[in-house]
Amino acid sequence: MKHLKFKFFIVVIFLFVAVAGFYGNSLDVFAAGTVDNLHSQTKIYNSNNTDYFDGCENYADYVNSAPTITVLTHGLGSKAYYWSNDYSISNGRKLAYNSNSLINKIYEDLDGQMTLYLAEGIDKGSSVDFDFELKKYSYEDYINSNDGKPTSVIDDVSKHIVIVFNSSVADSSNYTVYNEFHTILDNISAQYKNLTGVLPRFNLVGHSRGGITNIMYAAEHPYNVASVFSLGTPYSGSALGELEILLGMMGYTDENYVVDNEGVESIMNEEELQNIRNAWNSAYTADVNMNVVAYGSMTSIHLLRALIEDIEVNCEKYEYYGAIINDYSDLINSVINIIDDCPGLTSTTLNFVDGLARIFNDFGIDLFDILFTKINSNLEGKITYEEVRDVLGLVNVINNEIVIMDDLFIDLNSQLGYGFEDGISYNGFKRYTKIFGAADYTDNRAIPEQPGIVHNLEIMNETYMNDIANSLVLGVPTSSIVELSDDFNAAYTFNLGKAFSFTTEYAGTRKFTANGGTITLYQYDANNCAQPIKIEQNTLTYEYDRHIQYLLVVDVDSINNIGVSFSLEDKMGFGDNVVEIDMNDRKVYKMTVSTSGYYLISVSNMKISLSGATYIAKGEYYVYLKANTPKYMYFTNTADYSITVNVGVYEPNEIDLNQSTQITNSSQKVMKYSNPYNSSMAYKLDINWSGGIKYATVYNSNGSTIGSVTTSGTSNTYSFTLGAKQTCYVVYSSIDSSISSNLYINPSQLRWKIDSKVYDANRIQLPRGDTYTIELVVLYNGTIVDYSSPYVNTSSTNFVFSNNMLSISEKALIGYDITIYPTLAPDYLLTVQIGYGNEFSWYVSNGNNVTLSWNVNATYDKINFSIVNSNGTTYPLSKNANQFDITSYLPTRLGTTKIKLNNIVINGITFNNGTDFLNVNDKTVDNLFAGGNGTSSSPYQITHKRHFGNISVANGKYYILKNNLSLGNWTNFFELKGTLDGNDKQILMTSYIDNYVGDMGLFSKNKGTIKNLTLKANISTTVSTTNWINIGGFAGVNEGKIDNCYMESYIGRDNHSHTKSGNTHVYVVDIYVGTINTVRIGGITGYNKGIITNCRNYSSIYGRGDIGGIAGKSEGDGSSTGYIYNSDNYGRIYYLWSSENRSIGGIVGYQVSGTIDLCYNYAIISYDSDKIENSAIKPCMGRIVGHKCGTVTRYNELGEVKTGELFKYDGFLGIGSYNQLEYAGDRAFGKNG
Repeated sequence: MKHLKFKFFIVVIFLFVAVAGFYGNSLDVFAAGTVDNLHSQTKIYNSNNTDYFDGCENYADYVNSAPTITVLTHGLGSKAYYWSNDYSISNGRKLAYNSNSLINKIYEDLDGQMTLYLAEGIDKGSSVDFDFELKKYSYEDYINSNDGKPTSVIDDVSKHIVIVFNSSVADSSNYTVYNEFHTILDNISAQYKNLTGVLPRFNLVGHSRGGITNIMYAAEHPYNVASVFSLGTPYSGSALGELEILLGMMGYTDENYVVDNEGVESIMNEEELQNIRNAWNSAYTADVNMNVVAYGSMTSIHLLRALIEDIEVNCEKYEYYGAIINDYSDLINSVINIIDDCPGLTSTTLNFVDGLARIFNDFGIDLFDILFTKINSNLEGKITYEEVRDVLGLVNVINNEIVIMDDLFIDLNSQLGYGFEDGISYNGFKRYTKIFGAADYTDNRAIPEQPGIVHNLEIMNETYMNDIANSLVLGVPTSSIVELSDDFNAAYTFNLGKAFSFTTEYAGTRKFTANGGTITLYQYDANNCAQPIKIEQNTLTYEYDRHIQYLLVVDVDSINNIGVSFSLEDKMGFGDNVVEIDMNDRKVYKMTVSTSGYYLISVSNMKISLSGATYIAKGEYYVYLKANTPKYMYFTNTADYSITVNVGVYEPNEIDLNQSTQITNSSQKVMKYSNPYNSSMAYKLDINWSGGIKYATVYNSNGSTIGSVTTSGTSNTYSFTLGAKQTCYVVYSSIDSSISSNLYINPSQLRWKIDSKVYDANRIQLPRGDTYTIELVVLYNGTIVDYSSPYVNTSSTNFVFSNNMLSISEKALIGYDITIYPTLAPDYLLTVQIGYGNEFSWYVSNGNNVTLSWNVNATYDKINFSIVNSNGTTYPLSKNANQFDITSYLPTRLGTTKIKLNNIVINGITFNNGTDFLNVNDKTVDNLFAGGNGTSSSPYQITHKRHFGNISVANGKYYILKNNLSLGNWTNFFELKGTLDGNDKQILMTSYIDNYVGDMGLFSKNKGTIKNLTLKANISTTVSTTNWINIGGFAGVNEGKIDNCYMESYIGRDNHSHTKSGNTHVYVVDIYVGTINTVRIGGITGYNKGIITNCRNYSSIYGRGDIGGIAGKSEGDGSSTGYIYNSDNYGRIYYLWSSENRSIGGIVGYQVSGTIDLCYNYAIISYDSDKIENSAIKPCMGRIVGHKCGTVTRYNELGEVKTGELFKYDGFLGIGSYNQLEYAGDRAFGKNG
């Protein structure tokens, strides 16, 4: 159930009690509403300081630092003056001196090092939004009970600060008062941090509900709070509110007992109080360094007697409460009588409950009848008789004295942080108790005109106040206010804000700048209280009076590094200035120059002072001023009238390199010169006098002496150097107007610059056929600092020079001299000789012959070059022709040969390569090929027959055909070991050779790869041998791979004839092999031991032996050897039978083994024979394979097998009388197996 802690004596005196109060903005743990930015920035609730920004540089130092602000917080319905008042002053309703007050005891403990502020909240009609006002009390104000002086900020951080809180909503809820309270403390924390650089640590002392207000703040700011002291605080509730609930639950109402107070309801709200306690217990962790003390009070029977005696004797004193006093003074007497009449109270509480029932009977209430007859209907089973006894059991005997465990408003358990229904108490509390007796009942009660119940006596009880004062740690702040001066500049890391002070000696307008901040200007009044006079964003300009102390406070929304400046805005400018000075006034003006040097200052009618203790009387003076360094002019008028002063500020006149400038005044003569260059420069100064001993001094712009010139004659020269953009001043000792000066650059620093190149010589050779920019430049330490254009124009048939542009004709005579005349230095002439214009070009033709060709574009004597081949041999050559065949100089080996141009001789002038006149790159030619390096990514390139033949020299590499190629009558049959990529190009060749007994084809044998190549070949031989030879389009023998290759008919092939029985037949074929029987012939290869894929044969074949459209013979394992795939024959085969058993097929003549797959024959096979009278001669012939011993799949036999057209013998075609056609016929395979 909701445990109703009903306290007995409250029946009598609850209307006499004034309770605690409160203030602040909303917070996340306790209150509803929006969390204010300032509230977040001024609390530390994490020991790692993650939410404290840069406020604490060291957490341990901060939480162990002494608190510098003590806050006194009153209770519900109370006021700030309850902490210290005097009944003789405003009936005690004013903050006034009281020797027993905590304020006075703190002051005495600090020996006066204390500043007192009254912080009064301002109710704006919202539970979360409040304003406040501050009053500052000097100790004299306090002891004399004077009012405090209004101030806008906590403006004194030289002493310990005591703040007395005065709530404008003291009767409101806990949360409303807390919102007002923390609003004030948030702003004070920010102000304090502005003045000291760190957030303050607080001592919080609260009475009654003020203790709850303080504990709410400490729970949100556990690291900002050093100590919390509470007196009579209703941590777990107040009997005042709970009595109202109990009477209401019993159905009893009486206008004298109705409590319509938001604060009381908040105090008795069990759930709300538990939330506050839970928040505290969560915040109070091991790293929180906070001293928390709860003081609990009890009431003795003797104090009750003193109370009733005071009420009876001083009833007029309590006139404000007169009606209540008159009605119930007898009741209080009856309470005392009950206690006196019930000695059993010392051993049991039941008689006390009975006695309490007698009190209720005086009100006409039967307590037990109401409680227990209505228990089911009104209380709904929420209260029992035993619980009533526990609730009302507040009497105890301590030291043989009857004591009420209550301060007549709040029971002891609640005051000490106990008594919650869930059994959980406040953590970390130190708890002290005191029994109030008659001796404690004095006139120094805290609450004016109210009966002195114990709750009203606690706030100024001497025992309590002494104990708190002795327990408090009272630190003194350290100010971090920055003292400003005119033209102050600095940068600070702002966290919340920072304070700056300025005390004026001279009046003047000044601008304070802090971009990103809100600037508030305060002026200290006669009471030494800071009053705001102006607020601006980013910059604040104000006319400051003399001898006034000002405070500027900058506030920011987030951590920022901000530059701060404070500048005098009253400026003395160049030219004429008029200054008005009031009588007995002082003014200051700032004078700033951008360039250091000497300046003329004239003053009309008074003596002024310059910063640096320089005084200027009436007249004109040259004064040295440092760049960007303010010089202040101070004007003091001691007269009784205003003064107008005319002030002039001027620069000396400047001189150029060819003129002198004279400046004459009352005391000296000055010349000014500025080096215009971005580098140092050497100068000469010529000075002329009319006579006598004179001298001049050259000063640097920083005021230091560069050098001096002294002469007893009429002239002298001084050499010196000025740095980049440096200014010098020449100050003469005389005002003699006859003095003249001339300043110029040392002539040795002149050079000629042509386009971007600077030349040390005066004779220069330039290539013809171009245009050049010619300038005379000023050079210092190798760096150009100035230039002058030579404008003496001239021309001839070879060139034109105009406006510093020289154009040399491309047909100009090489060796011709051009002279340039400058205007600035007539004796510094330039001679330009016309040279060759880099017009040479050359190239190398890498074909069957390697030819070097060139073009000089001029009549030349000779060209000198060198050939350096890859074996390191160098051949120096000199030629006067336009080309030269260098094939014989190339070695027959891999590598390159380099051709280097050495020079050209023209008109007897040698122009070496690598100069502006002749600059060509070396030429490089590949010894064997057109390019490439023989790798798969960069194969050797073949463009000519010579390159193709060189495959045999660099075999086993990668090659690629870059264009169609004609090999002519090709008889260089060699073995291929590498990879030849035909690149979809074609090779045209013929091979006419007799009596050749080797393998024939594009290659004699292929052990590598041939791909993507079309071959148009005409091969013819009539060799007669008993040894087997192999003849094919691409290779006589294939032991590698032939892929995507086409053998096509050769245009212009020869005619071949065969005579039989006196008749001659003529055959036009691409491959012709006569006479020999021991031959293998194929359109692609004669003998296949490797792989053939995706090939086509369109060439016709005539011959004997084993013949096939693709291969004459094929054998192998059928995968890596002896494999033919997707290869077709379109070429006609003419076959002549002889006296040997041979094989002929559209694809393969004799397949010993291996695989033939997906191969079509579209061609006609024609056969013929002499008469053969031998039954053992049975040639094999088929559309696909003549003699098949391997595997053949997916074939097509579209071609035909036709007989010859020559002779017939006994009804048989081309044979004798025997049947020799067993394995020959119009079918796919002649012989199978």
